Amino acid sequence: MGNLQELLALAKSQQGYQEKTGTGNLDEFDANAGYKDYTKYSRDVNNWGLAGCQGQPWCATYQFWLEAMTFGVAEALDHYHMTEDNYRGYNCFATYRAFEQAGRISQEPQIGALIVFNYSHIGRVIAIKDGRVYTNEGNTSALYGDRNGGTVREKSYA
Repeated sequence: MGNLQELLALAKSQQGYQEKTGTGNLDEFDANAGYKDYTKYSRDVNNWGLAGCQGQPWCATYQFWLEAMTFGVAEALDHYHMTEDNYRGYNCFATYRAFEQAGRISQEPQIGALIVFNYSHIGRVIAIKDGRVYTNEGNTSALYGDRNGGTVREKSYA
């Protein structure tokens, strides 16, 4: 279906998307922006028959959404080492555990890989350069300086 370059392009296209105060304007990047954790990502995952967990922290749901939009839901579940019956891709720790149980954990970042921070936040590696890892993350620091964590943003780490 899709490929890594398409996934990375989709991730880049989502930069600046802000969470909403409710279910209105979910497809708009900044309309109805607020602090209630409502997103188009959770809506779509719910519509695929999986738990999108609308109104809850959404960093992991966003990463699964990227996979499903690029590769299709069935292949995304396979990538996540999950099935429809045991899907927990909305949870950072459960996602980490699924990869760990499949023997797919590494301390060496790779382009396109998920990166889990203290089991409580998840992003995707989009570049590695000059000793830094660049990520695309959902539900992270907002664009306007507040610390709510309500946006999709690219970040970098040593």
